[in-house]
Amino acid sequence: MRLDNFLSKILNISRTQASDLIRQKEIFVNNSLSLHKDQQVSNTDEVRYRDKILEYEEYVYYLLNKPSGYVCDTSRSLYPSVFTLIKDYRQDLACAGRLDVDSVGLVLITNDGALVHQVIANNFITKTYYVELAKSLTDEQVQQLEAGCEIYLDKEKTIYLTKPAKVQRLTNESIYLTISEGKFHQVKKMLKYVDNEVTLLKRVAIGNIKLPEIPLGTYLKITKPTI
Repeated sequence: MRLDNFLSKILNISRTQASDLIRQKEIFVNNSLSLHKDQQVSNTDEVRYRDKILEYEEYVYYLLNKPSGYVCDTSRSLYPSVFTLIKDYRQDLACAGRLDVDSVGLVLITNDGALVHQVIANNFITKTYYVELAKSLTDEQVQQLEAGCEIYLDKEKTIYLTKPAKVQRLTNESIYLTISEGKFHQVKKMLKYVDNEVTLLKRVAIGNIKLPEIPLGTYLKITKPTI
């Protein structure tokens, strides 16, 4: 990897800023001053910046317990991004499946693009949600949720039949709902289809990954998970 690219990823700065650090004689590679931004470095090289050794990890994985009021992207918004909660944020991070701004729970954040694609594109990977409801579900409504619901994908133009789901009753007004896809506002639209309303939506699992017992707004760094 080029030295300026390495510095950009580790220090969360632009490559232009990384080049400036090199030009200002701030960077040492294997105890030698480096003056070339295109110098190649690897995990076996020791890179120092202001007497601090910079350690590069090719892939990182975080399990975030997302609080309400945060969005799962970096677009300009009225709401802060979940990435502001990651202390070791780097520019190549992405969410493997988003949650709505008012939803809470498990978000997998990583720079492993293949894993992000696997979670988003694979309809065999389930997502489980704890759902609190405005009113009780009848047995018939549970059967409707499990068989598939007709929801709108856009502004009431395209109707989509959701794939079969699994419902586990917890109380009269709370369930676990497991689905294998993630259309926009899907859970809320499914409950609306059966004449109900979501009052709390919390993702508790993505495939084999369970939401860790950590406070809202905090995260756990893990090794590469098995989905």
